[in-house]
Amino acid sequence: MLVFIFYSGGHLDKVPVIVGIDAGTTTGIAVLDLDGEVVRVWSGKNAGRAGISRVISGAGVPLIISCDTNPPPGMVEKIAAVFSSRLEVPKEDFLRKDKYLMTRGFNSAGNGEGKVFRNRHERDALASAMYGWSRIKNLVARIDKKVSAKGLGERERNLIRMNVILRRESIDKSVKRFLRHG
Repeated sequence: MLVFIFYSGGHLDKVPVIVGIDAGTTTGIAVLDLDGEVVRVWSGKNAGRAGISRVISGAGVPLIISCDTNPPPGMVEKIAAVFSSRLEVPKEDFLRKDKYLMTRGFNSAGNGEGKVFRNRHERDALASAMYGWSRIKNLVARIDKKVSAKGLGERERNLIRMNVILRRESIDKSVKRFLRHG
């Protein structure tokens, strides 16, 4: 029997995502797909763990939860634990100018739809999500190349991504296991 990671609270057919969280009285959340594209950006006051979890789970399966401070806020740690996600934390807090530079290309969607983020909480969450994506983008590219070479589909690719990123299993081992039992 093939055993891949079990994602608590989600469905394996959901899209794997990277989530940046700016925790505080006003919480910002930014969600990227594994290609680094913005899926959702949101902010709200007094959201609480349940509200934050609803926003995240509505966007996909969070493989990575990231923030822009070290140590991470307790709320970010708790959310990562709730989803059994990998927590990515920078070595040092991001400076305001760094967050601005990281996100300046998102000031306008470039397609006439306006800004991707509306406030500094959403901007900080987006910078956090971009940091999380930067930590795994090369790994994702290697996974995708291997999966493509084996002729596997989208669902299989997402399962292997989840297995490699969350369980830190080797790409070859995960692909071989899937091919043997898939």
